[in-house]
Amino acid sequence: MSLILLLTLTIVGAATCLLLPADWQSGVLAGWLAAFALEFILDWRRRVFVRTEHKSPNTMLGITVAGFLGKLVLLGVGGVASAYLHLFHTASYLLAFVSAALIGEAVSLTALMRATRVK
Repeated sequence: MSLILLLTLTIVGAATCLLLPADWQSGVLAGWLAAFALEFILDWRRRVFVRTEHKSPNTMLGITVAGFLGKLVLLGVGGVASAYLHLFHTASYLLAFVSAALIGEAVSLTALMRATRVK
């Protein structure tokens, strides 16, 4: 369920970039797609962890920390690359990445909590 919702949010976000000014479009598209690509990977890793028999709290903590550090690195590398190489608009990349990461994290964790709820 959450993968479908994340995919829908990715497509909607990419489509709405056409409503923005021309110089912002490439930055918004790059930030939105990069954040959701990383969120897809993290959601998959979390679901694999939930399905395993031997669950260790340290493993889930490791997945969470690796996801946070991965997002931080991708945010920094994308921001520096856009600033120095002029690949896309820097401010629009940073804003789109942070907003997509927050939305993706909220959707992914909410769906994961609903899926693992004890009945």
